[in-house]
Amino acid sequence: MARLIARRAPIAGIFRAPAAKPDTQRALIMASLAAGVSQIRDPLLSRETQAMIEACRELGAEVTRGEGEIRVRGTGAAWRDGAMPDRAATRYVWAAGSALVGRISLALGATMPDRLIVDGNCNLRSRPFAPLFTALAGKGVEFAFLDGAERLPAAVLSRQLPGGHYRLATSVSSQFATALMVPAPLAEAPTQITLTGPRYSISYIRQTLDLMQRFGIAAAMSEDGREITVPNDRPYAARSLAIHGDYTSASYLLGAAVVTRGRIVVSNLDPQSLQGERAIVEIVRELGAKVEWLPTPNTLVVDATGLSTPVDAHFDLRDCPNILPTVAAISATVPGRVRITGAQLTQNHKSPRIEAMATELAKAGVIVNVLTKADGAIDGLEIRGREGYRGHVVFSSHGDHRIFMSLALFALSCEQACMFSADDTNDSFPDFLTVLGFGGQTNEGLTDECELVRSTG
Repeated sequence: MARLIARRAPIAGIFRAPAAKPDTQRALIMASLAAGVSQIRDPLLSRETQAMIEACRELGAEVTRGEGEIRVRGTGAAWRDGAMPDRAATRYVWAAGSALVGRISLALGATMPDRLIVDGNCNLRSRPFAPLFTALAGKGVEFAFLDGAERLPAAVLSRQLPGGHYRLATSVSSQFATALMVPAPLAEAPTQITLTGPRYSISYIRQTLDLMQRFGIAAAMSEDGREITVPNDRPYAARSLAIHGDYTSASYLLGAAVVTRGRIVVSNLDPQSLQGERAIVEIVRELGAKVEWLPTPNTLVVDATGLSTPVDAHFDLRDCPNILPTVAAISATVPGRVRITGAQLTQNHKSPRIEAMATELAKAGVIVNVLTKADGAIDGLEIRGREGYRGHVVFSSHGDHRIFMSLALFALSCEQACMFSADDTNDSFPDFLTVLGFGGQTNEGLTDECELVRSTG
């Protein structure tokens, strides 16, 4: 379905931040490994959390959805003592487009007596898995690759996860560490992970640690963030917990306020959250918006109605890379210069996000340059923004929900409508278009040659 988006009146209102996808996914798999029933309140229901639900069911957990909650009757990792019901000799996890589901499942498969095959869609098959395969193979875990070495689909052949000491870099993804940590309590020995080189997305590893601790595992990280230890002396324990709002999803709400020069109130945001993407609050402040936490718990006001002063800002996103597209889009609508660095691992996400944003923003006349590090790695963007653009552009989402949502925000600064050939946001923010009022701006018969209408909103 083609969609038109163009300049609108300043956004105003009260919004609730969607629940966090990373926390929902992690809580689901940990609850599935615990004995007993866990209650996950206020979860995110999206395509990628559903992929984790289906993976948990394949591993033997019972997962049911109720009003505002998911209940998980975990297995207690019963396969370790032969207590699982009889099953076929092979289990199959379809990770869809979720790298986290695929990566955790691969490591977890080494703890099981059954052969586990993990696969995903074409996008996931092209994403990097080699560091995880290399780390596990170094401990004797065996894999069979069904369509090319060190990529999905792959079968886990080993029946034991050895534990021991691993060395991992985070420059490609922090998820490799999480993938080793989650099944580590089931390993044959305690697990120690040393994070090597420059550290990226460490906040996601801290989120994993926090949830493991809440499910009864005494996992720990050294003060310098280099060493992670996970004991194997106790199992996961069933828990009841609530999922707070997601700062990455909230970044689109805050971004809409900046782009349209509006004023919004956003609830369900924990000001003490471990999410690195919490940085979006200070980023919009530095771009000129007024930001205030209300006495009402977990409620934020963002006022961009007086935003006009040119900026000269630098944002290092090494601990919050998921907001790279959002920050790029809103920076393009603020007069001045913004440098965004520390985002090199976003080149390995659902699209090469730095290059994708540079390509699409340039179509609309944004002055944007790709930044590289001394070693040639693409690391960020330099953007020369201004308050408004003509528009009349056909944008590509590059098959990436975050690219689409960010460009949709940018299109709100355009006098004439911009066209998008796809608008799938179901991976992380299914209600994005409805929440921001885009629900009616569609036209199924559009082509690249169609006349794009001027917005009247």
